Amino acid sequence: MIDPYSTEPLYYQLKEILRKNILAGVWKAGDKIPTEKELSETFGVSTAVVRQAVSLLVNEGFLVKRQGKGTFVTDTRVRQGPRKLSSFSEEMAAMGLKASSIVLEKGIKQADEKICRALRLQPEAKVIMVKRLRLANDEPLGIQTFYIPEYMVPDFLQNDLTQSLYKLLETKYKIVIKSRSEERRVRKECRSRW
Repeated sequence: MIDPYSTEPLYYQLKEILRKNILAGVWKAGDKIPTEKELSETFGVSTAVVRQAVSLLVNEGFLVKRQGKGTFVTDTRVRQGPRKLSSFSEEMAAMGLKASSIVLEKGIKQADEKICRALRLQPEAKVIMVKRLRLANDEPLGIQTFYIPEYMVPDFLQNDLTQSLYKLLETKYKIVIKSRSEERRVRKECRSRW
């Protein structure tokens, strides 16, 4: 339960309780969680505290808000990522969700040290960069930044970059992705901006 005398903020304590309930299966993927008012009454905290706790869980990918419908538990496969290498579009389709993308930025840039190391490129090599907002059933899930050496796909930016980039690479360029490096973070800006 919530300890009003703890040094941890109330919203953080509540967030941890809700997260543990999700992980323990009290609320399963797709379940609607109680309303802010109900959670406020259950845990003896203000709705502002509930709102902060829920917002943190949305940012961490445990919950998703659907306007006019409520707040729902996300699928654990969305949170934990794939067990095998597959495209975002394939992952979402496997869960019965429709994947889509909005291109935020694209261009050719000089690879920094981190990108050169990840792609095993010579220092200052040119790479194609595509930054996209990834959505599932029109709900923002995160921002993806994709890099590929320019010499491999010189006309890449002329393609429709809202489609599956894995499929584009396989069909047009005969390149099969065998590994990737990724950081999955769902950011607050991602949800509020779109």
